[in-house]
Amino acid sequence: MSNLETDLKNLVSEELVEVAWHADYPLNQGIGLWSFIQAFQRGGFIVDVNHGEKKAEFFLTREVLGEHYEFHSQMSFDQISRGWGRGPKGSPPRLYDSICAIYDLMEREKFPRKDLSSDNLNKRNFWQDFRYGDSKRVRRLMEEEMKVYFDKYQEHLFIPVSGNVPKLTEPRLIHRVMEEFPLFLFDLSDNMRDLRFLAEEAAEKNGFDSLLAVGTPCAETMLEGFNVDDFHPGFYPSESTLIDLFLGRYLHRFSLIKGYNTWNKENQLRDFVVSKRNAFSYGCLLGFPDEIRNTAGIFY
Repeated sequence: MSNLETDLKNLVSEELVEVAWHADYPLNQGIGLWSFIQAFQRGGFIVDVNHGEKKAEFFLTREVLGEHYEFHSQMSFDQISRGWGRGPKGSPPRLYDSICAIYDLMEREKFPRKDLSSDNLNKRNFWQDFRYGDSKRVRRLMEEEMKVYFDKYQEHLFIPVSGNVPKLTEPRLIHRVMEEFPLFLFDLSDNMRDLRFLAEEAAEKNGFDSLLAVGTPCAETMLEGFNVDDFHPGFYPSESTLIDLFLGRYLHRFSLIKGYNTWNKENQLRDFVVSKRNAFSYGCLLGFPDEIRNTAGIFY
């Protein structure tokens, strides 16, 4: 794979991460649970995973206002994947719900809400401040764990609207889009840019103003068609324009394969080129099977 192809694959992986979080789309449950548990372990928690009972227990030792505490909470695998039930089961936002829930369950065990003593209220306030910052730290660790699998599996990590779980194999869609896309335009863009710089340097050296009218066609315009012969050092597609085109085409194909809708039903390809991840409608609005739609609500 060339450097350009590697760069494009990395850009696609990064965009898919944003799609999963922004649009709240469900991911392979096994990968989600693994990333969740690894994040807590890396974050200083002891995690006891019981595969037979399909649950995990979380332990944390911490001082609260000078007192030593052994915190504990547990959740089933299903609860972890469901979070607070505000979107599809197994989506990254639902896993973040469950990260926060681990802290909340620990708090309730040690600092019950019915205890209105000043000592308990002060400890609850301390814990809430700790929970607010530390849950975000664990979330970042979970994102790091997940990113490895976005790079490795890309489209196969996402659950389609049908609910059928894809096999975790090497990505295929990225190669198909590369085959269809005029990748030579990236080299053309680099060459035209170099020629423009040389022309400007020569003009400045000889005391002349640059005669080149520098411009670039936008990605939307290029969607309607273009003629390579029209490009010259004063008018050529920029790298950012080409990236917009490539990502737009990839996301459009991705949406069709997965059955993910967009806000704009009339010109989806244009919408993806312009808006990228923001073109996707939210996972809670899609027709996933009831088990994945996750309408159970708050579980604790």
